[in-house]
Amino acid sequence: MRGLALRALGGLRLPGLVEYLTAPLSAALGDPHPYVRRVATLVVARVLATDAGAVDRAGWLPRLTASLSSEPDPSVLAATLAVLRGAGALPPASRALVIPLLNRLRDFSEWGQCLVMDVATGFAPRDEGEAFALMNALDDRLASTNSALVLGAAKLFLHLTLGAPATHQAVVERLLPPLLTLVGGDCPATAYAALAHLRLLAERAPSICVAGGCVPALHVRASDPPPVRAVKVATLATLADEATAHDIAAELVAYAGDPDPAFARAAVAALGAVAAAVPGAEGVPDRLFTLLDPAVRAPAHPGVLAEAIVQAAALTRRVPGAGPAALGALASLAPADIPDPAGRAAFVWLLGEAGGDVPDAPYLLEPLAAAWGSQPRAVRLALLRAAGRLFAVRPAEARPALGAALAAGAADPDADVRDRAGLYGRLLAASPAAAAALFASSAPPPPPGGAGFEEGPSPDARDAIFAEFNSLSVLYRAPAAAFVDEGAGAVGVGGLGGGFLEDEEGGAAVGGATPAPAAQEDSLLGDFGAAAVEGGGGPSSSDALADLMGGGETATTFASAPPPPAQPYLPSGDGGLADLLGAATPQQQQQPAQAPAASDDLLGGF
Repeated sequence: MRGLALRALGGLRLPGLVEYLTAPLSAALGDPHPYVRRVATLVVARVLATDAGAVDRAGWLPRLTASLSSEPDPSVLAATLAVLRGAGALPPASRALVIPLLNRLRDFSEWGQCLVMDVATGFAPRDEGEAFALMNALDDRLASTNSALVLGAAKLFLHLTLGAPATHQAVVERLLPPLLTLVGGDCPATAYAALAHLRLLAERAPSICVAGGCVPALHVRASDPPPVRAVKVATLATLADEATAHDIAAELVAYAGDPDPAFARAAVAALGAVAAAVPGAEGVPDRLFTLLDPAVRAPAHPGVLAEAIVQAAALTRRVPGAGPAALGALASLAPADIPDPAGRAAFVWLLGEAGGDVPDAPYLLEPLAAAWGSQPRAVRLALLRAAGRLFAVRPAEARPALGAALAAGAADPDADVRDRAGLYGRLLAASPAAAAALFASSAPPPPPGGAGFEEGPSPDARDAIFAEFNSLSVLYRAPAAAFVDEGAGAVGVGGLGGGFLEDEEGGAAVGGATPAPAAQEDSLLGDFGAAAVEGGGGPSSSDALADLMGGGETATTFASAPPPPAQPYLPSGDGGLADLLGAATPQQQQQPAQAPAASDDLLGGF
């Protein structure tokens, strides 16, 4: 009755009732029954969310901190840890705190064990021997059927060995079997979470994951839901090396014929990543190029061909010699035959990059320039660049396409397109020879292995995500600071307390009970609350591709209405740009103004 009454009173969450709650809550924190103490501890979290000043004045948080070394009931102790951590008042993970908790680990419920192991991740062992003693004592947690226990133990093992690289690698190898067991389980949500953590380990130690048998275990099954399939193919691409690239590429090509268009495109994007990461692997780029020729392999969906073109363009950036081979496979097609904006823009970019030896390259651009207004923004930007590069090597043939593109681009409503057209026009007007030399110039050769291309999380971001192992950061592939409102911590604590009080009814068992599935999910995902996880996929955004293909310009969105159409910037005079491009009527206008860019001896207890 005492516990139920306190629970009901604490659940009202009205600031005006806090003064009536102070005396009974202070008495309940020292109650002889553990259920009453547990409820009182969690009510502290609710009061903290309602009136933090009252908690400070009553001194409840220091009282809870002092009870960590004297509380006999594990369920109350787990609740105390949760409340103190949520309030930011948990003391440092010292030996006096962590070792007694780990010695009592089996007394806790599964949720409490996850919480204790998470607290222990901040403990620094004295030496490698102590770290081994701790891991040996907790090794059976990796054999648990509870995914939260497995991932909690994995995080603790990884953090205990960060200062010993050889031991750390051995730990990664030890963690692979339990993670693969979770991946092959029947619960899609658990499999997705385990796959996201396996992908993070694969990025840090790909050779260990390959040797641990991860590649066969990542083959997609027909029963896998789309998010699981997407993470599997992305992880397969991460594991590609000289020994495995051929088999992985063959598997990905098979997935490109899947009835699901989104998954088929994700498979082609992963195939492009394999070809770019291991360009020297025999036959891997060729497998990508077979998807470009409909006569060799008809695509299951139009998006497969478009994604293959996008990946061929990305491969050409890293391996310039791949461009002619890609265009050779596309010989039976024209850019206008590709309805997907990203695929068409990539096709146009390939024509400008490697079209000097393609007889029809300049003429394939002319219909696009003539239908300028109906082309997506990414295609218009790529068309200006491609026409300029072809003009540098084949001026007479590329002149009509370049002239039409410059004339239409100067009056384009998009600021980036106008800026590029104006820049090209001024360059040609000042010195056609210098402009042609500039158009024909190429980026510096990439470093060996393509190390200069960073299109995923940066190394610092990966380290930050690894430090937040067993949390939503791994699923979102972003540090918690990118999606968590640090100012909402007190509200989160109140929600945590509410969850405890509402998950169990008054007569429920207090200690050693298996938590409800929702509580296990909270333990697995950390302190960040429930959120939807976005699915992965290959790069297909037309705007992003425009920036990619356009030499690094950043797209800018303007809130104001576009300026009125302007006449092409074509200076008049003999030998000027008008004569150079064959314009019928030389005209001149002012350049549009550029808009501003918006954790001893105690271990024997086991």
